[in-house]
Amino acid sequence: MNKETETIQNYLDLCHDAGIRRPDLYLASITGKLWGWLKGSFPRGILPMDVDGEVEINGFFLRLEKKQESSIKNKIMPTGQKRCIESLLNTGKFTVLLIGEDSNERAVCYQIWKSKEEKGEIVDCSQEDIRDVCRAWASWADDQNNPKTKSLQQLIDTTGNRF
Repeated sequence: MNKETETIQNYLDLCHDAGIRRPDLYLASITGKLWGWLKGSFPRGILPMDVDGEVEINGFFLRLEKKQESSIKNKIMPTGQKRCIESLLNTGKFTVLLIGEDSNERAVCYQIWKSKEEKGEIVDCSQEDIRDVCRAWASWADDQNNPKTKSLQQLIDTTGNRF
């Protein structure tokens, strides 16, 4: 294998491990087509990241991040994205739902992060399970103006990591 071919294969392997399904689109996103024109605006080569999904209810946020199943199960996430998510979690207003997908983009596992230190177990699931998790979170967030509402921790504890 020549050096160029080896370099390309290493890049593709890194993309796969990071959950990047379309390296061509990823490259386009970090060059001039989306945010590349901001290059040099932030220190250390930082550029904006994409957000797969986010919901706000009563000032609480559910961030949804889709990754390949292997990335979730092997706990692989780009360092910058992980730091950003952990900073959001530190506000106490964010919950992150990592969704692992198979090669057909069907949800097959998930993990709930409620703080930098508190990351739930990885749970095998179906798409319906993801909808149930989202409904449970939405119900919890919608009830936050009610003084009798359980804390997020109590909700997770009583529902077996399904909120």
